[in-house]
Amino acid sequence: MVLMIPIEESNISPTWRISNLRSLCIDYADSTLRGFFANNNEEFVICSLKDYGMTLSNIRNGYELSWGSAGIYVKITCSAKNSGEE
Repeated sequence: MVLMIPIEESNISPTWRISNLRSLCIDYADSTLRGFFANNNEEFVICSLKDYGMTLSNIRNGYELSWGSAGIYVKITCSAKNSGEE
C-alpha cells in the first residue's frame, strides 16, 4: 500500500522546509511520522498516521519513505509471515 501525504497536510511550515529534511521514520509507538531537519538535532513530528486511519505494527509491517516538494510517500510492506511467503 502507498500513502501520499501532501506537504500541505503535514506539520512542515513553511513548506519549502521539506528540502531541509534529512531523516524520516515511523514511530510505531504513537503512529507518527517523525523527522530531523538539517542543522537541528530535535526530532519533529511531521504528521500522525492515525489521521489517515493507520496504526502500524513493526512485527507485521515494514516501510519505505521518500519525500520531495510534492509531499511524502509512505510505502507499507508486509512481513514474510503475513504475506504467506516463508
